[in-house]
Amino acid sequence: MTRTFDAHEVVGRYSKLGMLANPFFGYGAVAETAAGIEVSSESNILLREIALARTQDAIRPIWVDKSTSIPSSYHLSAESRVEEILAQDESFGVLHAYVPLFSMKSGAVRSTLGLLSERLVFRGFDETLALYIDRILDEPDESLTSYQVLGPEGLSEFAKAFAEDRLATVHAVLGTPDYERKPELAQVADWRVLSMEGDVDEAPDDIEIDNTVGEAPGIALALPEEETQEPVPFENVADYLIEYTREHLSPVIGRAIRVYQSRGLTATAAEFKITKAPRKTLAAVAKLARVRYQKLVVMYDGFENWLNIDAELRGKIVGLLSEIRWSLADDAVMVYLIQHGAAPEVEETFSSGTKLTWDFPGLLEMEAQPGAIIDSVVDRWLANAAAPGADPLTTQTPVVREAIDAAEGDVDLFTRIAATAVEIAADQEATTLTSEHVSAALEELKADEVASETDAE
Repeated sequence: MTRTFDAHEVVGRYSKLGMLANPFFGYGAVAETAAGIEVSSESNILLREIALARTQDAIRPIWVDKSTSIPSSYHLSAESRVEEILAQDESFGVLHAYVPLFSMKSGAVRSTLGLLSERLVFRGFDETLALYIDRILDEPDESLTSYQVLGPEGLSEFAKAFAEDRLATVHAVLGTPDYERKPELAQVADWRVLSMEGDVDEAPDDIEIDNTVGEAPGIALALPEEETQEPVPFENVADYLIEYTREHLSPVIGRAIRVYQSRGLTATAAEFKITKAPRKTLAAVAKLARVRYQKLVVMYDGFENWLNIDAELRGKIVGLLSEIRWSLADDAVMVYLIQHGAAPEVEETFSSGTKLTWDFPGLLEMEAQPGAIIDSVVDRWLANAAAPGADPLTTQTPVVREAIDAAEGDVDLFTRIAATAVEIAADQEATTLTSEHVSAALEELKADEVASETDAE
């Protein structure tokens, strides 16, 4: 059985071993080589800092200085692995958005809002709604018109059903997470987005939407076939949840939940972007996301052509990025992935936080000794994969030394032995990597080799 990297479960899988990830899984186009492990190792540095930041109240930005002395493909692979884990590993507990510079043509705030909202909507939105509804039930608002219609009995009946099966009840009230409930509207353009200005000046009392904004296609007017549809279960509850959200969180989010009920995920993701006060809406989206996620992570990248932008516009973007950082200070980890020296104004503003360097030092060492097991490189892999606060293994740890000796100087064989041993230990939920795990790994690899030879015959 060939062991491979799986982004769906990383942090939780290896935490008992004191590891953030398997130190010997490679990634990218060179995944099966030691160079692929070097890519994973550099990405683990950033993952560990994010893991630390998600537990802190005062969140400092993370600055990743991308070396110009190596091909950019290594940076891209490391970024891809970080994104894959953040997007798929529920045990990490964060919601992330990747915001490249070119997306800011619609405005730095609007691009961040749009990309973060898309992540929120297309990543188990029904699960997020369930956790949010739980908060609403804890603090009912009896002053709302919809509550008067629903009444305490109606809300109590809903709460009882919700306690028995949260997701099923959310689906009954607001629908299942379909991409589009009205296929005939799938190709209908929503022209409202064209009326939304970029990053407008915004006062604290500015409203997010008014009667000039309009409704999403298919929402303002009921389609004829809807007249014969069965009544929606808990229909008055839906009205209450939406009005509650408009009053206590954001009118944009309240309207987006209505769009979700009527149209589905795709139209909902677009609806979050229809706001006249994007800063205010962004902060509200962050609060909604926090009911499910420990923290948000916003990754800014693609600044290679920064100096080609007009100086006045560069200053405006830096100012807006700073606004975003402070408006989400309690909710989000800001990560800036910038090629060394490419964006001096951005670096001056944000590099005072946690500063990392992606220079992939093991590549040169391995190039000088191809195929060899280099203790300093392996020590770095182990250190970078250690969980925050854990003491990493080293090449002087007896169990690691045993795997090195078994490989007889072949780095590729060593990494296969070590990776398999870690996987076996994780399967057993062990708290320590032992000699027995290395022995089991050798047996598994030998069985794989025999099976391959049999298949070849």
